[in-house]
Amino acid sequence: MILRILLIILAAIILYYLFWAPGKKKPAHRKKGKILVKDPVCGLYIPEDEALKYEAGKHTYYFCSPSCQETFIKNQSKGKKP
Repeated sequence: MILRILLIILAAIILYYLFWAPGKKKPAHRKKGKILVKDPVCGLYIPEDEALKYEAGKHTYYFCSPSCQETFIKNQSKGKKP
């Protein structure tokens, strides 16, 4: 009886780490050979060659849409960090 309970608990722990453990699934940074970049406003990953660019100092930021780019630029002018 106790052995059965221990086996069920062990199986549950193994299943948890195989399927639901945090940090196991990371976003892919490549899509069929393309490098993906993250939009700092909405968090969407987009192909670098399709993204809108904005350079500020030494940093280059990439955006999925003009509205995300405008939001970022407005926040930059207000002194907010990405």
